Amino acid sequence: MSVELAWQTLAGDRWMTLNDELDRATNYEQGAHALLKTLLLTVELCVSEATTGPLSSAKALRALIQFGEGMDARGVLLHEPNQRPDGEALANLSTSGTTRALVQRAGLPVLVDVAAGHLELVGGPGERVNLRATGALPAMSRRLLQGREASHVLAFPLREAGRRVLGVITVELRCLQAIDTAAEPLGAWARRLQRLIDEAAPGLLRLRVLGDPSLSHSVELPVLGDTMRGVANRLLSFARYKEPLLLTGPSGVGKTTLARWAHERSPRSSQPFEALSLLAVPDELLDSTLLGHVRGAFTGADRDRDGAFARAQGGTLFIDDIDALSPRAQTVLLGVLERQSYRRLGDDGRSERALDVRFIFGSHVDLWALVEQGKLRGDLFQRLSGLTVAVPGLDQRGDELPRWAEYMARRFASQNGLPPITVHPDAVAALAGLDWPGNLRQLDQTVRRACIRAVARAPGGVADLVVEAEDLRLAIAEDSRRRLPTAPSPAAEDWWSLLQRAVVAFVDEAEGRWRRGEEPRLTLEHAKVFRELVVLEATARLGKAEGFRALKEDKAVLQGNHSKRLAAAATFVDELTKELKLVLTYGRRT
Repeated sequence: MSVELAWQTLAGDRWMTLNDELDRATNYEQGAHALLKTLLLTVELCVSEATTGPLSSAKALRALIQFGEGMDARGVLLHEPNQRPDGEALANLSTSGTTRALVQRAGLPVLVDVAAGHLELVGGPGERVNLRATGALPAMSRRLLQGREASHVLAFPLREAGRRVLGVITVELRCLQAIDTAAEPLGAWARRLQRLIDEAAPGLLRLRVLGDPSLSHSVELPVLGDTMRGVANRLLSFARYKEPLLLTGPSGVGKTTLARWAHERSPRSSQPFEALSLLAVPDELLDSTLLGHVRGAFTGADRDRDGAFARAQGGTLFIDDIDALSPRAQTVLLGVLERQSYRRLGDDGRSERALDVRFIFGSHVDLWALVEQGKLRGDLFQRLSGLTVAVPGLDQRGDELPRWAEYMARRFASQNGLPPITVHPDAVAALAGLDWPGNLRQLDQTVRRACIRAVARAPGGVADLVVEAEDLRLAIAEDSRRRLPTAPSPAAEDWWSLLQRAVVAFVDEAEGRWRRGEEPRLTLEHAKVFRELVVLEATARLGKAEGFRALKEDKAVLQGNHSKRLAAAATFVDELTKELKLVLTYGRRT
């Protein structure tokens, strides 16, 4: 049987088996081992058909998969038919840096003749490079390979759909008769094996790693689309430095998760990670929250307390909503960043403490615009933005929606001790047709509500739960940030025309009650309801702090008074509806 016929046999048999194993796999490790095992079986099949020639006595020794930067959470995985008796460390089996670099740069399979020192791109220009002569093949790599009885290495790029190389798969062979011979037919085998890897890659890359954040405390990025992969790589390249890092992007995109992800891939990964949102800290408490205090520093300070700086010492401090800093707090933070030291409140007679913290800042607003408006110090902005990563909203990451929905459903099931939950394709299609101003946070809450409906609908004892399109439709209808239209609105009318209609409606009602002598009458005090409804609508749609900012009430947010203002608006509307015996169907959302 020819090699081509052997490949046809594989395509009809081995590939189907591998495809089934990838479908059944519950995590990346299972899928990777299935792929590596299939590659070795494929080589053995081809060897069995090579009855003559230098490859007739070839033997497949082991296969290994290793990801590059940005995908390193998947680590190095080895499949070896026979256990190594000497217990060699897995790190020593990782693909040589020289080979990985060439595969990733060229995006093509590479054939290495270890003993002869030749390296050849398969399917490329075909130029043979003598690595020993140029010194590009480290002596250590050659000795390690020869110590494992490997005379040849086939290295393959693991590529995503866009052909970007994410990792390298290597197959080590013992082909003593093929040393220093022509690359073919090993080259022909390599091209066919590459086809198999390309076919298997989508099924493999969709599988989660065992370090899935829904199942452990490890932080991962479970979904990386084309856009976010570049963001993750940029963030990874910045993770090693101590310079402040600024993460920009709309609310709900996961800036806190990205900050922790960067921390865990930095030299400080074994040290503390602290996260703080300035929106949750009133300005009068910010100094104590960041700097800490000693007993008696102020009323209520009954004991010494460390601040965020001390808790993050040696590690990373993520400060989100940095745009919420008051002018006074901006001066305090700038001084700390410049001196790299601080003093706790009440420590006036003591020397400052040295600060060893990597700062990551987050903001969902244009900080430079705040500088131009005089709301943010320019010198502080320069300190914050030395390294900047812009995180796109979900509207720019449409390719991630289906995988995020599936991941969020699995996470919900895991967190609540439920059987696995999947999302029906029709439900996923419904998600793709909507906008998500709240980004991942909004999507997650929608998927959770849909999962709850799926659980309630399913009969007891069901092993697998499925979120149907109807579950998702109802969950979307319950979204407090999304109003489903009850009637088409006049597209030709601008907001001022619509406002005039509301004014006319109010005056019509006031006139009607006056002429009918109906009590209670409408008054100018009642007209304030429009303002309060605006507050309720803005906060329901955008979130509490963002809603007030949209109405140019930044000062209330900075001072921590926006919660009281929202409560006052709700009280006003409630009292008015009771007084006028109305049922409110607009603006207020629960």
